[in-house]
Amino acid sequence: MIYTPEVDTATIAELIAPLIDGEIDSSNFNEFFTGIILEILSISYLPVSGTITLNEASDDSISGEFSGMFLEWDWSFPPDYIFINDGNFTYTNPIPGLVEILIYYQQDWNLMSLPLPVESMPCSQIVEGTVYGFENGGYTNISQEQILFGSGYWKRFENAEECSFTGMEVNFNVINLSDGWNLIGGISSPLNVEDLLDPGQIIMPGTIFSFSETYTEADLIESGRGYWIKTSGNGVITLSTLNRN
Repeated sequence: MIYTPEVDTATIAELIAPLIDGEIDSSNFNEFFTGIILEILSISYLPVSGTITLNEASDDSISGEFSGMFLEWDWSFPPDYIFINDGNFTYTNPIPGLVEILIYYQQDWNLMSLPLPVESMPCSQIVEGTVYGFENGGYTNISQEQILFGSGYWKRFENAEECSFTGMEVNFNVINLSDGWNLIGGISSPLNVEDLLDPGQIIMPGTIFSFSETYTEADLIESGRGYWIKTSGNGVITLSTLNRN
């Protein structure tokens, strides 16, 4: 039997919130992953009983025993493939570990975002007091500690700098947008603008812009960059590379 659970993006976003918030690392990923699997199966009204027991975990796979169900599961979030047969399962996506993403920022003003959740900014050339977010139709001066994954920000650099961001990569994010202009950030991997998921069709055509000395209409959402985006109303969009071939 092959079964594909139907779980909406808002539910997925809630389930992976601890990962986006930087609360998950290699030491607690197994427990986190098990909880997501049980929750998704429960949401899908499958006969979930008993528990998942992890027997082996490596950088290549997770395997173990699952009581209460005989199921072959082929779905692309959170893993690429899960096969559950005769009470045994194998998860074929690697366990997320720490990755390093290098982002180059030019001297003076940059429109940037976090490429992955971090506890503190790794850039040393940011001029103090020059971090600005955008909400409710206006700019807000914030501290570096207030920067959130998924949002875009203006920052002024005293000198050009290559910043090293280290953490667990996140390639799925649901972003709430307000009517009008918004500043958003990317995910940990590049994403074509045409691959943005916009169920409410709120994105106004031709209104996604990047900045590098001047504004340019964007066709790619790059990691570590910020983007202006204009909508026709309130709603959500999803940035995801998880189902990409």
